[in-house]
Amino acid sequence: MIKQNYRREMEHAGPTRAQLDRLWRTMDAPAQPRNPRGRTVLAAVLAAALLTTVALAYSLGVFDFLRGREEYRLLGQAEVYEEYAREVGLSATAENGDVLTVDRVAMDGKFCTVFYSVSSAQPMKAWSERDGAISDKAPDLWQARRLAPVFSLYAGEERLAAGRYDGGQQYLTDAKTLYGEARLLLERPPEEGEALELRAAPSWTEGEESGGPAAEGAEMPAKWSVPLTAHPVESERLAQGQTFALWGQGRDLEELEILSLDRSPLGTLLTIRETLPEGYWEDDSLQTTPQFALRDGDTGAYIPYGKLNNGREGAGPYRTDVYELYADVSGLKNLEIVPVRRNFAGGAPRVVVDADDLPVGQGNPDGGYVLTDCAVGDGRIVLTWRPEGAVINVSQCVPPVELLDGEGNRLFTGAGAPDAYGDTFINRADGSVTVIETAVDLPEGYLDRLVQLAFWPGQYKLLPEKAVTIALK
Repeated sequence: MIKQNYRREMEHAGPTRAQLDRLWRTMDAPAQPRNPRGRTVLAAVLAAALLTTVALAYSLGVFDFLRGREEYRLLGQAEVYEEYAREVGLSATAENGDVLTVDRVAMDGKFCTVFYSVSSAQPMKAWSERDGAISDKAPDLWQARRLAPVFSLYAGEERLAAGRYDGGQQYLTDAKTLYGEARLLLERPPEEGEALELRAAPSWTEGEESGGPAAEGAEMPAKWSVPLTAHPVESERLAQGQTFALWGQGRDLEELEILSLDRSPLGTLLTIRETLPEGYWEDDSLQTTPQFALRDGDTGAYIPYGKLNNGREGAGPYRTDVYELYADVSGLKNLEIVPVRRNFAGGAPRVVVDADDLPVGQGNPDGGYVLTDCAVGDGRIVLTWRPEGAVINVSQCVPPVELLDGEGNRLFTGAGAPDAYGDTFINRADGSVTVIETAVDLPEGYLDRLVQLAFWPGQYKLLPEKAVTIALK
């Protein structure tokens, strides 16, 4: 009877599941470019299609809710999670009545992604209510900041993951409901059928309206505990224990070891441990990290990647770095690590280009990230970067972009300028980067003043003669 009432209510309350599926299939279809170069205009119908109402949020689970969010789709893993995220549907209630529900979980040897919701007994304050410097018209991702729980994963007393290595995504669908997704980096692969415990603690101290967030990875009293059974996606652990020397920036050779290359449909991680020279922590000139490009040793195709941690120290004089490969490397057999020299020939001059005259690269002789599109409309400016040729760590490849008017003055700066909120999304499937600037309280015609784009490129030169090939076996 409850199910029948639910169906009748949904027939009158909003779109059916079939209608939503058709909408999402339309959104999945490749866009037909109206202007292959330069600036484009965002259609109002796109904003309307992506607008998720509170009524729709009530009618969907967390996973289906996120499917309709543009920001989630920009991560490039929607289809992967569609196939591999397992339904869980377990809840835990805290002493104060707050309920945490785990909708789905996707897990392999290195990642655990949790799709969850929080139903709060008391209204949760949006970020704009807690910080007067934030507009109540700021984007959804900004409004829900600091409200997402901090998750940790345990097997008995062994902690497999602590905190989020990235910010995840979370949304307030109403004052008492939070929907979100969190991606955890695992210390070891879970075994099939292993009993796990997902713990969650608040990001902020109970009753605290401002101040610093809880430290990532710190031992915090769990507010919720949800039992899970591990069903990891099949993954491969390759290239363990292979050592090599790589040409360095400040040192002639850096001694490195491949701790592992973990590959599954949910992502590919390269974990490298560096042996530090004596006096590393005391001598600033020695505190460099390897700079390199990755490519397929058989096809020569370059592989975009990003660094996921801040070089946590291991036992002894080591530093361990974890990198995620942003490409389809399911058939990769030989990984080539090619050193690069950054900021050669005195660095690169500032690039200034008309917003209608794209794409534009960074002037690297071997490739890099190219600014391919600038889309304007609906109070937003959307910039798209795509990898081309040899690329290094994405955070070092994609520079901040200045938005300029016809006289070279920067928009959104100075007294009386409207507020703008920036978000960056890395597509984990191909390494492309989308930067969205969302403005509020815009004067009429303000975005029409955008004429030029400017940035300082991070240049580098490939050193193929010093490359090292790692056989994945």
